Amino acid sequence: MSNKHSDRRRFYLTYLILFLFLYYICFQIFFARNGKSYIWSVDGMETQYNKFVYFGLLVKNSIRTHSIPLWDMAIGYGSDIRTFLGDCLFDPFVWLFAVTPSAVSEHLFDLIVMLKIGLSGIAFATWCRSRGHQNYAVLLGALIYAFSGTVMIGFKQEAFLNIFYIFPFLMIGVDRIWEHRSGKLFIFMLVWCFCNSYYFSLMAVIFLLAHALIRFLTGQKRSLREFGYLIARFMASGTIAFLLAIGLILPDVMVILQTDRLSFKRVIPTFYEHWFNGNVLAGIIGTYDMGTDCIVGICSVALVLLILMLVGVRKQVRVKLEVLALTACLFIPYVGHVLNGFNYSTNRWIWAWLLAVTYATVLVLEGLESLRLIHYGLTAAVLLAYALVVKEYYHIWSADFKWPLLIAAVFLGMLILTRAASLKKARQVLCLLCLIASLWTSACYYLTWRGDRYIYQEQNAGTALGAAVSDSKSMLLGMPDLKQTRYETFLPRLRNSSMITGTNGYDYYNSYYNNDIDKYHSQLGVMTPYFATAYLNLNSRSVLEHLNATKYYIAEKGKEGWIPYGYDKLVKTRENMSLYTTDAKVSMIHSSTKAISEADYLKMDLDEREQALAQAVVLSDPSQTPKSDVKLYDTKVPYEIGQKDPGLQVQGNQFSASKDKQAVTLNFHREIPANGELLVELDNLQNVGDTLASYDIHMQAYHGNQIVGDSLLSAATYHSHMYGNKHNWLANLGYINVPVDRLKITFRNAGTYSVDQLKIVHRSKDTLDSLLKTIDYNAKDLTIDNNRISAEIEQKEDGYTMLAVPYSKGWKAQIDGHPAEILKVDNAFMAVSMPAGTHHLSLSYQPPYVREGLAFTGALLILILIVNAGLGRRKRANEKNINHGSVL
Repeated sequence: MSNKHSDRRRFYLTYLILFLFLYYICFQIFFARNGKSYIWSVDGMETQYNKFVYFGLLVKNSIRTHSIPLWDMAIGYGSDIRTFLGDCLFDPFVWLFAVTPSAVSEHLFDLIVMLKIGLSGIAFATWCRSRGHQNYAVLLGALIYAFSGTVMIGFKQEAFLNIFYIFPFLMIGVDRIWEHRSGKLFIFMLVWCFCNSYYFSLMAVIFLLAHALIRFLTGQKRSLREFGYLIARFMASGTIAFLLAIGLILPDVMVILQTDRLSFKRVIPTFYEHWFNGNVLAGIIGTYDMGTDCIVGICSVALVLLILMLVGVRKQVRVKLEVLALTACLFIPYVGHVLNGFNYSTNRWIWAWLLAVTYATVLVLEGLESLRLIHYGLTAAVLLAYALVVKEYYHIWSADFKWPLLIAAVFLGMLILTRAASLKKARQVLCLLCLIASLWTSACYYLTWRGDRYIYQEQNAGTALGAAVSDSKSMLLGMPDLKQTRYETFLPRLRNSSMITGTNGYDYYNSYYNNDIDKYHSQLGVMTPYFATAYLNLNSRSVLEHLNATKYYIAEKGKEGWIPYGYDKLVKTRENMSLYTTDAKVSMIHSSTKAISEADYLKMDLDEREQALAQAVVLSDPSQTPKSDVKLYDTKVPYEIGQKDPGLQVQGNQFSASKDKQAVTLNFHREIPANGELLVELDNLQNVGDTLASYDIHMQAYHGNQIVGDSLLSAATYHSHMYGNKHNWLANLGYINVPVDRLKITFRNAGTYSVDQLKIVHRSKDTLDSLLKTIDYNAKDLTIDNNRISAEIEQKEDGYTMLAVPYSKGWKAQIDGHPAEILKVDNAFMAVSMPAGTHHLSLSYQPPYVREGLAFTGALLILILIVNAGLGRRKRANEKNINHGSVL
């Protein structure tokens, strides 16, 4: 036993030493030399680092105050904290942010990435060692698994690393069940997998079922009865794991099921494009970013070993089938579509391919002595054919393909020259050296030497926390009413950063998004990002700003034209920015005596809907909607097609640009008067034929030769994985204080575009004043904390008191101490029916589905423990009876 423990310690110590060395030369040296952290400047900052810092601050504050905040108004428009942080709660590494100062959060993030990559190799090695494989082969396999190009996705999506170390432990649980041993490890790891990511859990379950079927068909002969018994155990264990997990993740599941994102139209091609297939094939030997957050790549040594496995190792039919099937699936879009929950096609399941390929290298490393010269010859032929296909058919012959190919040839030659048994030790050393060179080359080219230089996308070292707590937000320090109002800015800033500073903004980005808010934006044509899971601002649309309690606006010097109407009071200024506010009263609560039905609301044009919201609430239930009329003030601007760039054609409401950046001018029949918002509505905007994944349209308003207003529209088609099913837009070119005589529309991407209606609207100063005056802010002594809202309401006549707070079943309302029904209004927010007079309104929040989920999981766990205890007593009683019988 001591020898076994000594062997295990020696193995993992050797792995640790080699891991640290390889990590330094493959990753750390490049990041340090370029002054970069491991945080991707997009999702890495916005959906990971910002959330982790916020999570740490939240836990520390809860401990300090002995209270648990449940709702935070600083998360987008306001959000349930539990569902927003769902993927953080079950990641033990994220909890480290709760016990470390925020000042070291960037270093902690980098450390966590390194630890997860290292743990991935340990998990793979533990799985292989549990199967009895040789230490040397397992060691090299673990290094391939930890340092392959595929694992480098961790530098873009840190959370994607979790499945790399969870799944090998899950496979150990599978092996134990297959060997008629305990299923506890399988259940535990599957519960963790479900809680950690329902997304990767779907993939894991599919792969486990496929693995079990292939294992039965290709493994040792088992009767159908025995196979049925094993499948029953798998299903029973999996069901228990799912039921235990569902109680813990029920709030997250309910949010996802309520989103429209799952039903967006998708077109899945039969095959990927030619260039994509070529890059994936070439990337196997090195590294290639396939987009949609997945990277293909093993390394030169691994590819040679894989070919040897396929052509030289007898038996192992199951492993060969799995490797070949998974490799083929990389080139089949529909597989990515299914494994992505029948959403857009992506190969994020590539971690399973890496596991199968790396396991195949372990098997061939163990059997090198049994290989004959013909096997090496066949491997050389396959490698040559691979190179020719990539070069001649796909026309790829870049340095990041040639150098790994050269290393593969050298490695194969070394294996041939050291075939003799007496050279085994030398071969092992040379294999390790070739592997190190192979892994370093792949990492070097991907991170720094490629034309796109991936490492440049990473956040500069030492700047992450400062970027999250930006200078623009510090402008708000000391301002009154920050908890009861919101701020707006067009300055560059990170989404999910306002929550760190506790300021109420509109920046938000999360997969567990609020579908109602997305619908609210879509129905108003708000030009927030075109994907459903994120938003930044309200495009300076004055009416929407007031309705949603925007009190402050931070403007960049020289871009004051983006300041919404009415926000002209300068509060303070700095070198490159200024803080403005409005003299008008704004609040999270206002009242309305009118209501319109959702059906009538949706019949309106986009600009008309915005005017309606200033005068009435929108109710989805026709039976609750009294007959109300709203006034429409906006002026529609007639126009005619003017000058067009050569090659741009206009037929009705269809525009065809033969090349990028072609423009058309719309001349107004008469000059638009000064002082007013200029809005351009595009209904059902489509890229005809969907030839593009995304496109930009730039609109500019002119006074003579002077550009006096502009707006950039970015949209997507269902060819983009960021598609948000948004086709109706209302662009705000700003509040313009000079006359406007024409509008120039520039199509930045060649293609054909169609609209059902292109409507130009002028909203004058008088109209804006009239609309803003109709908003009745009738709340006094408004108090908003993390779980409660209270105010004194002065209602002039019977009507509705609306809160600019997202609707949730977790909110409960009381008027003067009596329960009141909360209505969903404007498809996104909350309101209560309020009688005339002065009343006290209070709301309290409890996260929906949390108690029910915990109660379900707790009850099931108790039941499992009782049943397990009963079976244990029965087993001991049977053993006692058997022993007693043997004495007789």
